[in-house]
Amino acid sequence: MIIEIRPIEKEKWHGKKGAESFQRPITIRALYDPAIMGYATGLSYKGVYNIPENTEKLTEAEYYGKLLKYDLSNVYDPDKAHPFWDGPLGSVKLENKTMLLDLSKPLNYVRYKILLSSKYVANSLQDIEKGLFPSATHYIFNEREDIEKKAIKTNMIKQAIIKSSSLTRTRKIEIINVLENANLKEQSDDFIEVNLARLIETKTKEVLRLMDLDKEDLALHSTILEALQKSVLRKEKGKDTILYFGEPIGTDIYDTIQFLKRDENQDIKLRILESIN
Repeated sequence: MIIEIRPIEKEKWHGKKGAESFQRPITIRALYDPAIMGYATGLSYKGVYNIPENTEKLTEAEYYGKLLKYDLSNVYDPDKAHPFWDGPLGSVKLENKTMLLDLSKPLNYVRYKILLSSKYVANSLQDIEKGLFPSATHYIFNEREDIEKKAIKTNMIKQAIIKSSSLTRTRKIEIINVLENANLKEQSDDFIEVNLARLIETKTKEVLRLMDLDKEDLALHSTILEALQKSVLRKEKGKDTILYFGEPIGTDIYDTIQFLKRDENQDIKLRILESIN
């Protein structure tokens, strides 16, 4: 089985990505973990390693230790370097490019287990998106997960395209304005369709969320953004608080939406609408 370890693309000050990036290689080791009072190797030290080849009923660590002819115990001695975990064989150098590990080779398997235990290597792209590995620089690529993710994205895009066909021109403009902070009221229908199609491809989840959002909430969100664009509303310096003639009407856009929905504030909403139309 071949495992891919891929770098996580992150925006850098130099704007370079992939092979052009200046990101330096990092070395991953099995580090001491006070919770287990030993090296966090990723290997199992209890129970029988359940594969047909393990006829001696060894643990996972014992099985691979025998193959490599090294002591793979996780016992930590602060006064003495471990013969494997503190040596060159017990480390993995990750560069800013995809790395392939053939797990049929014992050393690669052990290094793979080290990577699984590292905070710098996410166990999957899905885990990165969930924020489970904030320090990760690389992730373990799972082809099945990748295919499933692409299938889900394709279905979401189809849903968004179907839903967009029944949207009014105004609602399309509102969605684009909320996602891009760009008012397209004066643009042609074709221009609006092209921009919405682009957002359906690049921000599918957000588009679907706005399509399902309460119509009044979406309209007010877009109205507030347009009012800010035209300086009818302003933001308090250094804050998200929204001001109308110097008076705060919301701590942020979402708070302002609720303010403008209240019956006692309809006169303010009408004055804002008159000012931007």
